[in-house]
Amino acid sequence: MKKLVIFLIVLFLFQGCMTPRIRLIGSRNLILEAGTPFADPGIQVTNLQNPRWTVVSNLDPRVPGLYQYKYVVLENNKTLTSITRNIKVVDTTAPTIKLNGSIDTNVCPNTAYVEEGFNVSDIVDGDLSFKTKVTASMDRIEYSVSDSNGN
Repeated sequence: MKKLVIFLIVLFLFQGCMTPRIRLIGSRNLILEAGTPFADPGIQVTNLQNPRWTVVSNLDPRVPGLYQYKYVVLENNKTLTSITRNIKVVDTTAPTIKLNGSIDTNVCPNTAYVEEGFNVSDIVDGDLSFKTKVTASMDRIEYSVSDSNGN
């Protein structure tokens, strides 16, 4: 009986001294399309009774670039451990062109075509209407534009 009690006391002492372990759920390196909200896969913390953590990051999902997303595990407002996830925000989405009028327009002979206007928007660059190239031929008007990332 004496040996069992000593073993239990030693076991509880070691449990109290165990360092919390932190593990990323999902990949350490993530790619996020610009303009998409970041869905945090989270972390798993072991060897801690009531794990509490905070995130330190300057992640801006609207701006392409490399970001770090640091998880900091706390106990009594003291940092116990941390782990970092790398997030690359990319822009692979082309701008959107919206015509103000109908896509199909009939123009009678000997009359002038009146442009009804258009709007061009991009997730990262915003309004690109001023950069839009308009090309007219006998039976077609084409609108083309690319954003700062070549989309």
